[in-house]
Amino acid sequence: SANYSFTYVDGNLEVTKAFACATYNGDLFKNYASTDPGGTATVNLSVVLTKDPLAPGTLSTATVTFKIGNDYVTGVPNLSTATANSITYSASYSFVVANNLYSESKEVEIIIGGNYQNTSTCDNIVLVTVSSMSSDFTTGGGYIMNTYSRGTIGKPALEAPSKNNYGFNVKYNRNLTNLQGNFNTVIRSGGNVYHVKSNKPSFLQLSSDKKSATINYSNVVIQNRTLGTTVTGTTVILQVHDAGEPGINDKIAITIKNADGSIYYATNAAANPVSTFQNPTLLMTIAGGNIQVRSGTVANARGTDSQEIVDFPEAVKPTLEEAMPFDITVIGANPTSSEFMLKLQSPTKERFEVRVINQHGSTVEMLKPMPGQTIRFGNNYARGTYFAQVRQAGKTKVVKLLKL
Repeated sequence: SANYSFTYVDGNLEVTKAFACATYNGDLFKNYASTDPGGTATVNLSVVLTKDPLAPGTLSTATVTFKIGNDYVTGVPNLSTATANSITYSASYSFVVANNLYSESKEVEIIIGGNYQNTSTCDNIVLVTVSSMSSDFTTGGGYIMNTYSRGTIGKPALEAPSKNNYGFNVKYNRNLTNLQGNFNTVIRSGGNVYHVKSNKPSFLQLSSDKKSATINYSNVVIQNRTLGTTVTGTTVILQVHDAGEPGINDKIAITIKNADGSIYYATNAAANPVSTFQNPTLLMTIAGGNIQVRSGTVANARGTDSQEIVDFPEAVKPTLEEAMPFDITVIGANPTSSEFMLKLQSPTKERFEVRVINQHGSTVEMLKPMPGQTIRFGNNYARGTYFAQVRQAGKTKVVKLLKL
């Protein structure tokens, strides 16, 4: 058949399906009409299959299946627009967000069958995000290109750029004291596909015009889908800018840091002429999808590292305009039954001022370390929640600590 290639090996005839490349061009982000959790939206799933022009065969003999969780949806070929080397397969999918969620990102696996098979370098996995129309909600879904990415899983120098899919959301709980949400990104680098996930936003800061947001996520799990390995212990710093609908000018920056502060992945580090440890990633315009910053109730919040909801004392809440140009790394356990250790790094030589505050807003201890120093404290503290308010040159950052 013209749709197969043949390899003769040791007297046996080995038949290998021809390769086709899938490029996803369906919905990446969609709102459902309600402001309540658990909504439903009809999502258009679509891919363009292409093949090598020199290869024989007809792509209409291929099949496309979209796998979303336990759901399998068959793509229908559009024969009227097909060419000798390309064809579009599409399907409609009823995307149901879980009852307790205002937004959800689902992984869509694209399976090519029939007389063809997937190539590893194309869109075999994408993320689709569906979100509520809530007025107090920050969310987004789509992709950027990893052209300028750096870090452990950044794009190798000689590798062609590939898609970096993303889907995220963050929202305050009903008491406006804690953050809820998720983060997902699919990274393709060095022949591997990585799926990065977190269900724990730990920090949210909005700009004064409520168009930009910085979100930190902890409890991050990085799965290498190619090798079957897993990495934990990293944190995600997500920066987004909403330029308005339909989202074509929205911007995003994704930084994944190791526990020691080193960069595991940064989306736009190589394009930064002043790339430093505290700001390695510049915002870049998204290549597809949408970002919506709709948080109008509160300007800043932090999540909790344990399950209880903690209301932060007014004395330790960073103000909206306070930038955070320095880095704080928690060394060792948090929560801990012994002492806390923080490493403070800054591009300036000015001394830090560290004020430790208990959950009632009272100052427990004052420290004045130099940049680069690791401070130890809290060995004699009573059990409870504490906040290390770190200041330098009028800028403030707060770290939540738990003594067991």
